[in-house]
Amino acid sequence: MSSVFELIRRRAMCRRYQERAVPVAHLNRILEAARRAPSAGHSQGVRFGVTTDPVRRQAIADAFGEQEYLAKGFQPWLSVAPVHIVACLSEASYEERYAAPDKSGGPSDWPVSYPVMDVGQALMTLYLAAEEYGLSCGYLGPHAGPDLVEMLGLPQEWRFMGLITMGYRLGPTRKTRSIKRGWREFDEVVRWI
Repeated sequence: MSSVFELIRRRAMCRRYQERAVPVAHLNRILEAARRAPSAGHSQGVRFGVTTDPVRRQAIADAFGEQEYLAKGFQPWLSVAPVHIVACLSEASYEERYAAPDKSGGPSDWPVSYPVMDVGQALMTLYLAAEEYGLSCGYLGPHAGPDLVEMLGLPQEWRFMGLITMGYRLGPTRKTRSIKRGWREFDEVVRWI
């Protein structure tokens, strides 16, 4: 077992995967961990659509313009990732939870979108659980392609929040332009008050 600090240190987004299947048992454990991430009022509104089917993965890659990505000189990413996870949000779960007698207010009263924050917490949990199994993940935001809820026939009340690719990393972590920027200094990020 790795320490959480080791998992955090080595986690990095991935866009190059081995052609190697992810064991379903590992995938289920990772998704179980993500399902248990914190949520506002324990609303549990994060949802996941999962596919390992090569035909569906190729359709998703095509819909997100992988051919244009390849034309820019990049290697295939979406089509070769052995697992696609469609991260979604059930806003109805929050409305239902905050209509309960033990709660007051609700999403319309919140100064920030706690449901969106919950998706972020679930994804970080998923990323770290994947690292524990030697897997890596990539993320593609909903701005980059079609609504996968509609395209894949997921429940209509789900809101598409992003596509996560998962698999065994091909080669060492590459230094992207973003990563080359390095980390901001601790004192710039953390202020003791």
